[in-house]
Amino acid sequence: MKDWSSGRLKSFITSTIRSGFRRYPTKYEALKEARRGKKLNPKSGREAMHYECASCHNEFTQTNIQVDHISPVVDPLIGFVSWDEFITRLFCSRENLQVLCSDCHLKKTKAERLSAKLHKMQKGIIPVRNSQKSKKGTLGLNEDNALLKIIQGKQK
Repeated sequence: MKDWSSGRLKSFITSTIRSGFRRYPTKYEALKEARRGKKLNPKSGREAMHYECASCHNEFTQTNIQVDHISPVVDPLIGFVSWDEFITRLFCSRENLQVLCSDCHLKKTKAERLSAKLHKMQKGIIPVRNSQKSKKGTLGLNEDNALLKIIQGKQK
């Protein structure tokens, strides 16, 4: 552990705990409730189990859905609190889980990340980028400019 930074250790522990969620029985209850039966998969030409997305209400095969926490495991406005809180929120009751298609899940995740970033920018925790460069894996300049306009609008 001597070579690991605190960030690397936190990332490792988070990943290990999240991998346990893959086998969490309550997750499979949510999947079972979203199941709509076997239907022909147009991509493969074979029958496959289909599930209903809780957001757009379309049906998808299991490779195109994800079980999502309605209330995020890490609150975007508060951030990481403690391991106890993380585990409690990850291994939640069925009422806090929903099945979303990949597109709806991505939209929800982006909205949560933008919300967290806006909150941090308002608090002055992270600066607003003014350069044209955008690092890979971060929110782009257009999102920063949109957030900056929101912040400036609230300050007037």
